[in-house]
Amino acid sequence: MQKTEEGDGLLVYDENCRICIGFTNVLQKMRVIKARECLSYQASAELKNSIQFDQFKNGVAFRPSGGDEFVYGSQAISILFEKAFPFMKWFFRISFLLLLFEFFYKMIAFNRYVILLPKRSLIECDCYPSKAIFYRFTYVFLAFIIASLVFFISDRALSNDRIATAIYSNNLLLLALILPFLIQLFMVYIFSKKNIYEYAGHLSSVLLLGSLTMLPSVLYDAFFSAGRDTFLFFNLGIFFFAILYMHQKRIRFIQMSIRWQYFLAILIFAFLLGMKMFYWV
Repeated sequence: MQKTEEGDGLLVYDENCRICIGFTNVLQKMRVIKARECLSYQASAELKNSIQFDQFKNGVAFRPSGGDEFVYGSQAISILFEKAFPFMKWFFRISFLLLLFEFFYKMIAFNRYVILLPKRSLIECDCYPSKAIFYRFTYVFLAFIIASLVFFISDRALSNDRIATAIYSNNLLLLALILPFLIQLFMVYIFSKKNIYEYAGHLSSVLLLGSLTMLPSVLYDAFFSAGRDTFLFFNLGIFFFAILYMHQKRIRFIQMSIRWQYFLAILIFAFLLGMKMFYWV
């Protein structure tokens, strides 16, 4: 295999991974690494002979300048971070911070195909990460926490004092948005337990990415005082359509037999339940 020039490194990434591609592009724009120093694993048959595939599918590979051996995962990323931000050398010397960095890197690496769907489902090289139950359900937990926080903050878009009091005291909007996801996870666990690992990850991404569509309500509340109720319910409509679209797309990707109509029915039920409880307050 042709070696890179002195002073160069070689970054090998999974071209089917949208997160990997985005990260590589950011490094190039920051001039941490040149485009000619970045190679796709799938694009070079010769390169595959020097890569340890079992390590590569769970983390990016990087060969430091002047070296002959690749390093993988968080170790490779830490080298690139130190090159981009020299102060990170001190960061990685602190054991707790290093362990925290490694934890979040592994959580993203093992879940990269559920955070963002791969570019293609069928490719020449299957770089799908290994099954890691701990990191999958850690991601599920954090996704639910972050989404719940976004929903709770979005409650501030309600302007009526009585409504706001009801929301804050009972978290009804939060219940109406989170409940269907919990019900859906329970249903899959009961009726299709073999798919719970993949489905839990994808459903959490639907919830997390869907929650981002509620951020306009937060921004609207910060700068405007009129029409908050109308804007919130319009934003809720966008949220529901977004999660239905993402849910349908993801269950097709993992080839599950769940029909999106069932998910829609649960969403409507949870929303109506939340609104009914809202008027009981």
